[in-house]
Amino acid sequence: MMGRSVGFRLFVLVVISSLAACVSPAKNVGAPPELERAVKAQTAPEEMARIHFFHGVYDSPAMIFGPMSNKQPADLIANGTVQGGINKGQVLVIDLDPQEYDFSWGERVGDGHGLVSNKLTIRLMPGDLIYLRADIRPSMGAAFGIVGALADPPRAILVRCAPEECASQIGALQIVVAN
Repeated sequence: MMGRSVGFRLFVLVVISSLAACVSPAKNVGAPPELERAVKAQTAPEEMARIHFFHGVYDSPAMIFGPMSNKQPADLIANGTVQGGINKGQVLVIDLDPQEYDFSWGERVGDGHGLVSNKLTIRLMPGDLIYLRADIRPSMGAAFGIVGALADPPRAILVRCAPEECASQIGALQIVVAN
């Protein structure tokens, strides 16, 4: 049983490696110093809502080593429009007008998106600080071949997390803005 478990993990590693070869890095620019100070101070403009989008985890119950960091280049999508993207070690910070948005994220592959996450509807209010994390849950069915992988494909998941939980997670990341 142990050999099968190691074989499955090796299979997942090979799949991840092959997918990584197909990704396109996000195009963005570093944040101005005043935005960096505001992000570290956890403040938002009074008339806008501030969104922080960053990589989360790559995790599944079958991973005995625990979760890994999701490092896939990713785009934040709001109401069907790409707002900007992130690469490994970055957090995208954007200010949006108060209104209701359907957020999702897409894994950057070539000129489009591979995996696209669930939609997360959020009503933004002036002064809101919103933290959105891009997680991936790999396929559990891949251990059972193509049929299993089709029955349980990998999933991209967008998670909204509380500022007290996520503000510390972005502290060491490079702050970027949309290009």
